[in-house]
Amino acid sequence: MSNIYLVMDEVESWAEDLPAGSAISFETYLAEHPIKGQRKTRIINLCNTDRYLSRGYYCSLLAEAREHKVIPSVNTLLDLGNQDLYLLSAAKLLEPLDPPDAGEDEIRFQIYF
Repeated sequence: MSNIYLVMDEVESWAEDLPAGSAISFETYLAEHPIKGQRKTRIINLCNTDRYLSRGYYCSLLAEAREHKVIPSVNTLLDLGNQDLYLLSAAKLLEPLDPPDAGEDEIRFQIYF
């Protein structure tokens, strides 16, 4: 089984809700990993990835260079930066929703990560 780390910008706000040692800051990942003799490592990058060469982009790049399995990958981040790939689909999201049927007072969404 591999070690799983959640690398995030604000560890303090999540650390108490997660298993001890699984949430680490980007600075900790940068300074202390890889650990010699450690089994396979998986990184879930929750750092801010809103721009090229951001902290989150660098985290994914560093994880791939260290041969860690990382989500999201650098390719995914680059694809998200290319609006041509999803601009047409995003336009559909901005269309008005149909009102709920008579007798219904809510609309439910299913959103997957």
